[in-house]
Order: sequence, then C-alpha cells, then structure tokens
Amino acid sequence: MSPKFESLKKEEDFAELARRGKRFVFSDLVFYTLVSENEKSKIGVAVGKKVSKKAVQRNLVKRRIRVLIRENEDFLTKHPRKILIVAQKEAVSKTFDELRMQFAEFLKKLER
Repeated sequence: MSPKFESLKKEEDFAELARRGKRFVFSDLVFYTLVSENEKSKIGVAVGKKVSKKAVQRNLVKRRIRVLIRENEDFLTKHPRKILIVAQKEAVSKTFDELRMQFAEFLKKLER
C-alpha cells in the first residue's frame, strides 16, 4: 500500500466493516466503506480460497486491485474512510480493464 494509506489487518476491522459499513456490490468485487475516525484512509483487500484454490490466481487478483487503488489514491484520500474490497469468484476470469470499470463505478457511487 501507499504511504497515504494504512492497511486493514485486524480481523475486528474486517468484521466491523462487513457489519456496519455501506456495501456496494458488483459482479466481481464487493466494496464495504465506513467513514474513518482518523485522518488516514485504511484499505483492505480480501481474496479468499473460494475465488480460486490456486494462490497464483488469488495473488493476481490482489495485485490488480492494488494497482487500481494506486491509480485512484488521490480520490481515495480526499475523504478519509475505511474500505474493504472483497473479490468474488468471477474476478479471476475477468480482465484488468473489466475490474477497472467496476472500480470506476464504485468511485462514482462514492462521490454521491
């Protein structure tokens, strides 16, 4: 992650976002967001074994998501928030551009 972001690492943070956060569901990615109390954004990426049994494929999805985060870090740091990005099973078979379009849709919904 970038120095502008902190990583979500604790299981309690993931659980809190899943329980209390606002959810945006797309075909390949699910986003949970919650306004952050501190001045830095915290972002977590979750790609479980349900997505793929092969670590190589799961890591590819994680790398693609991290690139999308880096490309949009200016927008994501405007308003501090906690964001959890969960990959769905279909994310493995999608191209980078298809994931980018879903991420862009998420950002549009965040602006509202």
